[in-house]
Parts: sequence; C-alpha cells; structure tokens
Amino acid sequence: MLVHIFKIIFNEKKRYIYVFVEQIFIFIILMLSIVSFSSFYKKYNEAGRLDTENVLMLGFTQRGLQGQDLIKANKEVYNLLEHIRKSPHINSVSMSDNFIPYLREDKDYTQWGDSLSVENKKIKAYFKYTDKYAMQVFKLNLIEGRWLDDKKLSDGSLPAVVSKEILEKLNWHSAINKQINFKNNIYTIVGVISGFKQNVLIKSVPTLIMPINENNYSNYTEVAIRVNDRIAAEKAIYDLKNKYITNHNVQFINVDLNSKFKTDIINRAGNIYLQGIPTIFLLIFAFIGTLGVFWLNSRKRVKEFALRLAIGSTKNNLMLLVIKESITISAISMIPGLILSFFIYEFTAPEIIGIGSTIVFMLLFAIFSAWYPAYQVSKINPAEAIKYE
Repeated sequence: MLVHIFKIIFNEKKRYIYVFVEQIFIFIILMLSIVSFSSFYKKYNEAGRLDTENVLMLGFTQRGLQGQDLIKANKEVYNLLEHIRKSPHINSVSMSDNFIPYLREDKDYTQWGDSLSVENKKIKAYFKYTDKYAMQVFKLNLIEGRWLDDKKLSDGSLPAVVSKEILEKLNWHSAINKQINFKNNIYTIVGVISGFKQNVLIKSVPTLIMPINENNYSNYTEVAIRVNDRIAAEKAIYDLKNKYITNHNVQFINVDLNSKFKTDIINRAGNIYLQGIPTIFLLIFAFIGTLGVFWLNSRKRVKEFALRLAIGSTKNNLMLLVIKESITISAISMIPGLILSFFIYEFTAPEIIGIGSTIVFMLLFAIFSAWYPAYQVSKINPAEAIKYE
C-alpha cells in the first residue's frame, strides 16, 4: 500500500511539490518555536527559583568609605534593619551581599565564578553572603541539613550552605559536615538547597552561601524584606531610614523584586511570543494552501476515483487514500528538519518534547488539511464521474 502511495505522489509530483516545500519550512519553523517554548517552560520551573512575592529590596551604597568608616556605616545599616524587623508591616528582613536574584546579568559561572578547594580538588562556583533570615525571606528549598547562622562551630569553622550542584560536581551523596576552603577560610557545610538561580531562566549553578559579617562587608549592602502590606511597609521603611541613617555617604535604593521578576519574565517571554505570532499566521495560510492543493488535485482525479469505485473500492477507502497521501508527504517533508535538529540540538528533555510535539502537530495538520478534499471524493457518483471532463 505504501509503495502504491509513493507511486501516486511521484506521478503527481508537479502538483505536490508546492505542498512538500511548504511543509519543510513549516516543520522547521514550528520545531524551533515549540522547542523554544518548551525550553522556556522547563527553565522557568527548574529548582532554584527564589520566591520574590511580596519581597522588597533595599540597596545601601557606602561610597568613598573604607576601613573603620565602612564598618561604622554598615553597623548603622544593621541598626536600621533591627528597627525595621519590629514593624508590624514586616514579615522578615535579611541582609546579604551578592545574594538577591534578578539584579545581575547572566554570566557563565565557569568564567566568572570563584575557585573552591574541596578535598584537594578545585571547582568553580558562585559565592554569596547572607544571614540566618534569608531562608524566611526567600522560602528556600532546603533538602538536607539546616540553614546557616553567624555562629562559629565547635572546631572554629563557619557554617555554610551549598546548592546540590556542588554535590553533583564532587560526586557526593551527602555534604553535611564536609569542609570547604574558600579565600583561606574553612567552612563546614551544614545544609544543602535544591538550587540557586541568579536569574529566572538560567540554570541553577554550583553556589556556596556563607554567613555575612563585618569581615566580609562590601561598600554595597543588599537587604531583602518580606512584607505583609507593601504600601504601609514602604512608608515605615522610609521613616525609619530617615531617622537612623545619619551618614550622608550612605545612599538608598528601593526595588520591588517581584516587579523585577515579572519584568524579567515578560522581556524574555516576549521574544518567544513574537516568534510565535508569525508562526501562527504561517500555519493558517499553509493550511488553506494545502487544503486548496488537495481539493484541486482531487477534482482532477475524479475519473480515477470513479474507476476505483467501479472496480470495488469503498468510499471510506478513497477517503483514507487521500489522507494517507497527505500524511506521507508530511512525513517526507519532516526529514530535512529532523536532520537539521541533529546539528542544532543536544536532545535534552524539552528539545525531545518540542520535536515530538512538532511531529504530532504536522501529522494532525496533514490529516485535517486533506480531510475535506477526501470527504468530497467520497461523495463521487461513479456513473456521473466517468463523464466528468
């Protein structure tokens, strides 16, 4: 049967060449669009995304301050935070350095990360400083152990938390009580989180999280605040800031992290949607064009169909014949796109799902675009069709 369909297509190649070329381009464009969407969805839902709902970010820049002046300014900021925590409009407050997400560019950690020494091995990772309140603010997913605090352990080392990617890099089943050497300091791992994503659509990368203290203060302090009532909280924060920050070199920045998160999503998703709009219009025009080609071709083959009916073929068989021709053309037209996919994809789960979805869509496209011409064929009256010119 398949050989017979190939012969029919070959004999009608001049009529079907338009459909064949059209469907090659449809498959490639559709595959690229669906794979992009599938990858976007997977990256969005990967472990490591921090909860920024109802979270404000305050940035304190201590310009021109060094040494004891910087420490004094940071203590002023710390004092402010203690008063902010007491506000009824505030849920929790966390102080950090290089920790808060959605504020930085996507950079390759293998180039921009720092080296950690672990069991005579060196691996690249991002390092971050924060306090014991970060868990409450960002609702981090702790999968082993506990969250860090600023208290030294019995052996004099400081506690640290790592992302599960560090375990994967070192082939560890458990990281608890393992020690890491970073910048001549020994840290003992007390907890493991499921991941840490600096931006919403990048993969979680190996991350070392350490307690922030006066020895690792920088001239820029990030403060994340989970609020109960945003408007009331912002007013309370500004009032307290004006009361407790007396150093004019300390500049104040306020960012709504959830708005930043949504803007990031909209900007990144916008490219996919913009790509999807012309794809939809292309599919509509292609569907109309393919339907027209099969309808015209069916009209020109009326005598052939009438003869098939006359020698015993059923109307359902004629419908299936036309639909099978359409499916076969679609299947052949997918081959160039599938070959291309081997060069541009690594066949990760979202890519396989995207390619598979495209194949299913193309087969459905072939069936529905040929259904009406096939239905018209089934209504042929053999006696009248023999006279058809």
